[in-house]
Amino acid sequence: MWPILLFAAISAGFIIERGIAFKKMKIPGREAIDDLEKNIEEGTVSSIETFCSLADNMAASVLLNGLKHRKSGIERVEKSLSVAGSAKVATMERGLNVISALGNLTPMLGFLGTVSGMISAFADIAAADQVNAKIVAGGIEEALLTTAAGLVVAIPTLLAYNFFCHRVDIFVSDTERLSGLLIEKIIEETDENPQK
Repeated sequence: MWPILLFAAISAGFIIERGIAFKKMKIPGREAIDDLEKNIEEGTVSSIETFCSLADNMAASVLLNGLKHRKSGIERVEKSLSVAGSAKVATMERGLNVISALGNLTPMLGFLGTVSGMISAFADIAAADQVNAKIVAGGIEEALLTTAAGLVVAIPTLLAYNFFCHRVDIFVSDTERLSGLLIEKIIEETDENPQK
């Protein structure tokens, strides 16, 4: 039980830390993404750059990084968008592997307790002259308690992990779509005004 309680404390610490970090990261919501998309579709490259510099979220920051290199060519823009996006995703994913590992290992510790409890119960049966419920009850109780404790810790840990991963996936999807639209807009404007 002690290792399970230790894992529970570590999991809680990482989940709280990631929750606070995600809130501070200014991950764009649906409305912010829609505003960026509308601005890219309807605005000019200059107005998009202005909009992104005023927008206070991670997706706008990625797009702004690409826009700053637009005079160096479309390949440089694509690389800048990719690098900036990857850096943001790496920041979001920090610590998630620990949460995942703890969520997967905790039930294993519970099952180890189950095996230990059953071994104890059978040892008591083997040592007794007469078998009754009291002899095996302690071992079975140990088995059930550790299994339950492992699952009680693992379920919310894995739920939190999946929630954070889902947020990362949505951010990646939205940023890739917006980056594609931005590249198309830059190419379109460059074709119309070759001198730029």
